[in-house]
Amino acid sequence: MKYVVLVVCIILLIGCNAIIGIPSDHQEQPWRYIYFFSMFLILLMPLLSISVLILSIWKSSTFQLKIEKCLNYSIIVIVLLWLLVEMSLPPRTNIRLDLFIITPVMALQLIMVVIGTIVGSRAEKTSNNQINQDK
Repeated sequence: MKYVVLVVCIILLIGCNAIIGIPSDHQEQPWRYIYFFSMFLILLMPLLSISVLILSIWKSSTFQLKIEKCLNYSIIVIVLLWLLVEMSLPPRTNIRLDLFIITPVMALQLIMVVIGTIVGSRAEKTSNNQINQDK
């Protein structure tokens, strides 16, 4: 976990006042495709989380525990993609419509992580009860 924090700090330092690769002509921006790809993945992540959480209702407790771990990692992935989006924007961007999209998506993903934690803790209790009954 300490390496993740270190990498995030380095990315933040690299992104400060970086205008590398952003030309004056907005149509020739090479980062545009990275921006669109990152935004697409950010928007797709909560949809996948919701569908997997619904699917985990009918699956075994080991599957639910794996989902809990994956949901925890998804927050880190969303934050890293958001940093990539922030670094790929031109410095003269005056309308930040993407923040009105990314902020609710991050909140929704955090809610999915909390729900996944609750489902995972119930699955852990269920699996512990099954182990105790087998003895």
